[in-house]
Amino acid sequence: MAAARKQFTLDEVWPQLQEGIEQILVRLDKSVTNEKWMLMYSGVYNLCISRHEKELYDAFKIWITKHCQDLYRQMAEYRKVDLLQAYLKIWTQYITGISFVHKIFDYLYRYWVSK
Repeated sequence: MAAARKQFTLDEVWPQLQEGIEQILVRLDKSVTNEKWMLMYSGVYNLCISRHEKELYDAFKIWITKHCQDLYRQMAEYRKVDLLQAYLKIWTQYITGISFVHKIFDYLYRYWVSK
């Protein structure tokens, strides 16, 4: 007889995921360790196999929307050439960071979002 899989909840996994996402997208001066990376990917995987895909998707959607609104507010402080320089810096950081976040959520995208 197969052992029952542990069921994970969003409340158990999201705080750790959120911290890692913030580290990647907000606190860019600190790199994510391999151990933390695997914990984040495993967290996404565990939520997906525990049937909490929608909750995870919604939590990330809320977080990323707020993050983008914060970036927009930051941009409002700049004018003319400074605005373009700040935009280029923020956009480059965002694109780099979000590509890493996408890899963490790969399991969710592959098996749930596409449906």
